[in-house]
Amino acid sequence: MKRANSIIHGAAATARLLFLAAHAVAGLTFPYETVQLDETDVAAFPAVSFGNTSAPPVPLGECRSFPGDADWPGEAEWAALDDLLDGRLLRPTPLGAACDPAHAAYDAARCESLVRDASRTRALLDDPLTVLTVWPQGDTCRVVLPTGSGPGGGADPPPPCTRGGFPEYVVNATTARHVQAAVNFARNRNLRLVVKNTGHDFGGRSVGAGSLSVWTHHLKDSRYMANYDSAFYSGRAMQLGAGIEAWEMSNLMVDHGGITITAPGCSTVGGVGGWMLGGGHTTITSSHGLGADQVVELNVVTADGSFVTANGTHNTDLFWALRGSGVGSFGIVTSAVFKAYAPVSITGVQLQWQTTAGTSGTVVDKETFWRGINAYFKFGINVGLANGVDFNYIRKQGNDTYSFTTSISFPGKTPDQVSDHLAPLMRSLQAAGVNMTSPLPAQPRPYASRRGGTGDSLGNARYASRLWPRSLWADEAGFARAMAAVRASVEEGGYTFHGLLMNTDPDTVGTPVVPPNSVSPGWRAAAMHASVQDSTALAHLTPADFHAANERLLKYSGAIRAATPGGGAYINEGYSLEPGWQDNFYGLVVYPRLLRVKRDVDPWGLFWAPTAVGSEAWEVRTVDKRPTQNGRLCRQTWA
Repeated sequence: MKRANSIIHGAAATARLLFLAAHAVAGLTFPYETVQLDETDVAAFPAVSFGNTSAPPVPLGECRSFPGDADWPGEAEWAALDDLLDGRLLRPTPLGAACDPAHAAYDAARCESLVRDASRTRALLDDPLTVLTVWPQGDTCRVVLPTGSGPGGGADPPPPCTRGGFPEYVVNATTARHVQAAVNFARNRNLRLVVKNTGHDFGGRSVGAGSLSVWTHHLKDSRYMANYDSAFYSGRAMQLGAGIEAWEMSNLMVDHGGITITAPGCSTVGGVGGWMLGGGHTTITSSHGLGADQVVELNVVTADGSFVTANGTHNTDLFWALRGSGVGSFGIVTSAVFKAYAPVSITGVQLQWQTTAGTSGTVVDKETFWRGINAYFKFGINVGLANGVDFNYIRKQGNDTYSFTTSISFPGKTPDQVSDHLAPLMRSLQAAGVNMTSPLPAQPRPYASRRGGTGDSLGNARYASRLWPRSLWADEAGFARAMAAVRASVEEGGYTFHGLLMNTDPDTVGTPVVPPNSVSPGWRAAAMHASVQDSTALAHLTPADFHAANERLLKYSGAIRAATPGGGAYINEGYSLEPGWQDNFYGLVVYPRLLRVKRDVDPWGLFWAPTAVGSEAWEVRTVDKRPTQNGRLCRQTWA
């Protein structure tokens, strides 16, 4: 297929022309990407002038500008930016204000609807501020009834709603020009910049007190290409706008003959945002690869405000860094070209057992329960090697009772093949004392199927991630230590353990990843992604108790980390306080190169998020000393 030419408007300045000649290439663009910022815009409003990465950045103070500071933009300047943005600059009120009787936006009926019905609507997903994990924002404006009931509520009425860590302004971007203007304005006016798509954010990457937010949620275009051709990939492909969600990707697959695109497992997760940039696992990872492995071209707005195409032949360092380690670090992706594949069907099977009497799969006592757990996870490496992915939970239910559930998906397998594959597991479970009949696999279903985009709710959990290396399964004593640490985290810690058994080795999974990407070595060596999940109600804790809860989570997750040497952690489902995050999220072999790319494309440190590449140079200074985004973003004193 012939590529469409990117339309990049002429620049008056010689330096700008030279930059464009070096970095802007012909790429596939959507109509909204051809609408770009130009020198006419800059002449009319110099606050959106482009940056120059070759010139040393001028220090603009220890901290990013904050509301109330002398250098915070005035109302007239915000109004001028809004004019340039075609009226797309928003200053939204947090949804929780509807639940605060003292707030001007109080609306009892609206509050009741949000508390009772939001999980069945698009109310949370289509809000420009809301993130679904609320504690990183500071939990300062709760969606709970004034009596205190509702998600995250307690016995007492909630405190008054304040903005907290929510952004001060939001750019509802519908063109590349909007993204460029926001980036340039934030850089030139020394503002904190954040990026939000759907709000599926466990660690505070999409919020920040006093920030300007770029909301990519409405960049929804798509384009299917049956004969895409590039230097490193030829075949089916789909170009997707940054705001496309998994359910929309699935419907696009159906619309184009049942093709396969690797999409997030959760329907409302964005497929072209943090999921892909941070790696991105899903139901077909063991057969088709991670989300980051699918991308053959990206359109990006970089920290100097330029709109560039990154692929295997142009802006190659940026292309490498974004695919796997690009969350919050290098630029704002406006669209991506994904590989597409022939239709595939999924055969699924479910297993469960527990220590509760009178239920199917019941075991006699907890020792039998844990023998069954050990047997299952010992077999588990075979799930990924057979192109399967499992999704399991171990939960403590109270009174020293426990439950285990798992759902296993096998792409391209028949029910008989799945039963044959699981037969050794069933024998091992019987030998362990788990009296369970062999499950009957479901009939194969198309991976491409019609899906809807509703059903999310607010939560407050924290996740401590660990990628278990395949080598652990060959070390009997080491595997036993790891499983003992899992048991302690559930039995003693009271946490939920969540595992996903899969295979992410690019030499055996999917199509070749050429050129290579920056997915961490920990991912490539992994047979399982696991997390310890804490659902402690943090909103009601004192700062001291908050920190104690953090230390407790780190104690139990740290024991699992120590028992899985050579592993790593998954940034998208990891903890913002992860010790040694440069190694665990990225790998010490990879991180120095990532940091060089960061300094080359963003010498200002404009793009920042917790544990993102280069984030160690900055810190959020909160008044209450909690590790949230409700505070000023300032340079580390040593940086």
